[in-house]
Amino acid sequence: MIHNIEKYTVITGASSGIGYESAKAFAGRGSHLILTARRKSRLEALRQEILISKM
Repeated sequence: MIHNIEKYTVITGASSGIGYESAKAFAGRGSHLILTARRKSRLEALRQEILISKM
């Protein structure tokens, strides 16, 4: 039996402050992320920033 266990980092409040900076730091280390925030537009902006930095 093969076990494929992927670990994820969950960050709440990722649209600003510590949550925002933590998301960027974990993304820079290659972590799989689950991000939540109240402000969808800022969360989308963070998503784009992370995706662009991985290129």
